[in-house]
Amino acid sequence: LVAWGLSTIFSVTRVYSLETLIFFLLYIYFFFLAADLGRWPWLIELLINAIIATAGLVWMFGLLQLSWWYQGKIPGASTDIVPRLSVLGNPNTMASYIALVIPLVLYKLLIVRYRITRLLLVLWLAMLVAMIGLTRSRGGLMGMFVAVSFFCSVWLINERRLWAFLRRKRLTGWPVRFWWTVSALGLLVLAGGLIFLLNIQGVEQSLNVRLRMGQAALLTWQQYPLIGSGLGTLGQLSLQSWVPGTTVWADAHNLFLTLAAETGILGLISLLWLVLVALGVVWRYYQRIPAGHCHLAGTACLASWLGFTVHNLVDYLVKYPVIMIHLTLLGGLW
Repeated sequence: LVAWGLSTIFSVTRVYSLETLIFFLLYIYFFFLAADLGRWPWLIELLINAIIATAGLVWMFGLLQLSWWYQGKIPGASTDIVPRLSVLGNPNTMASYIALVIPLVLYKLLIVRYRITRLLLVLWLAMLVAMIGLTRSRGGLMGMFVAVSFFCSVWLINERRLWAFLRRKRLTGWPVRFWWTVSALGLLVLAGGLIFLLNIQGVEQSLNVRLRMGQAALLTWQQYPLIGSGLGTLGQLSLQSWVPGTTVWADAHNLFLTLAAETGILGLISLLWLVLVALGVVWRYYQRIPAGHCHLAGTACLASWLGFTVHNLVDYLVKYPVIMIHLTLLGGLW
């Protein structure tokens, strides 16, 4: 807060910084609100159910967008096999949002009792994976796989089912919910392979954009090393420094580079300190909490955070409230 406040007070454009600061304060508010409400387990489950249900609206609108593209498509008019879906403003935003929800769906898939509920959750999972594939967001796909890999790995290790498999070398007598998990993970791997084939084109252009904006962030950091240029100002400064007519983005497509440029050394050190503290808290969490529903719910929340962090290595998604409010809610509930 001190780093953000100083960055805002001495910002090169205080209007942008005040707007960004208000959003950041809003995220903190939702974090502590969720942390306070998380004392009731039934409310945690209710909020997770609500997030999953709301995600259904996203994939439904994605299908609607896909149908509009299909109805208006003229043969030979486009080289794209399928469109890039952007229900939440742009493809990367949509992909990041879906990657937050998928670990929650996997968590529910493991604990529900009724077969019809499992079938609905599998449908939700399949549609969410299809939608994140159609966004063609490489960063979103990377975040999703990291989140899912973390969740499944923690579950398998803590439940000791992986070691049981290695000892027995056969699958007889395993719980039904294990098969649901393996099937869901197989679906994700298959979808990931198909998505990768669709995303081979445009890699060079994407790398050039990130390299150019990364250089702009480093130049800004050199000009304002201590407290940065001000929250939300990197895009404006980049616009002033690049050749007129050049496409400029509002961020460096990297969380650490963007905040280093906008909040300086003080903000970057604060961010790194928070990351180290979070890692220590997570380590103690897994030493204290036994395997069970609470353990799985916490792992799902942490998986969403991990996937989001990985995605922010190649994008900057902190500026989108639709993602950050969900993320801070999950952090508070954890």
